Amino acid sequence: MVCPYCGSNYVIQNTQSREIIPPTAVIPIQISENKARKALIQWFKQQKFDVLPQVLPARCVYLPVWAFNFGGFVQCRLNMNLMDPGTAIVEDRPVSRQNVLVTATRSLSAVHRPALESTCLDTIQPYQSKYLSHWPAETYQISIADASLQARAAALEKEKEEIRSFRGQPIGQFTVTSSRMFIESFTLILIPVWLTRYRFAQQEYSVMIHGQSGQVNAEKPAQGISGWLHQWFATPTD
Repeated sequence: MVCPYCGSNYVIQNTQSREIIPPTAVIPIQISENKARKALIQWFKQQKFDVLPQVLPARCVYLPVWAFNFGGFVQCRLNMNLMDPGTAIVEDRPVSRQNVLVTATRSLSAVHRPALESTCLDTIQPYQSKYLSHWPAETYQISIADASLQARAAALEKEKEEIRSFRGQPIGQFTVTSSRMFIESFTLILIPVWLTRYRFAQQEYSVMIHGQSGQVNAEKPAQGISGWLHQWFATPTD
């Protein structure tokens, strides 16, 4: 293999093997390193940094994401009469929920997963190795079985939200049974992101810049930027 960072050649002996599901789709990189840097600078300005923090060199990597399509039905039991708990409506609702995304890597901070899982798939392409030329890519670390449970929970929550929104009025007792909701298909997608860290107040914070949209998702100081600045300016110095 060739190191994507320094260009050095390495020979790696494989000491174990396992069967893996290959990616079937990829989102090509659309944000260059220069655009990613500009997006991060703009984010710093929006967060009211008086001085731009020191930023470590960024690296672009393709991260794996599972995408699930759901079908079937959910059964809803609704109590529309808050004064009479015994009055309930039971109905079946068809499910057609596409592209429920679940991050398939454990190396990404939990702060960044929602941004990755809200990726727009408009630019998705069938997987070809040429898209990974010069870029590292991770294999999935979260199994299809574990990811499907997370996707099922997320899809069910979306169904509940739509039921509440559709009714448009207060609902008393409210239960949803998903035993007849099933996975119709799944896909392993590689999504590009720029990863880096910045230093602020002697601490480091992780940054993810989406390689498709340029959206910046970054950790922030626990007490907020203004709190740190107030502390800096209020503390006497020698």
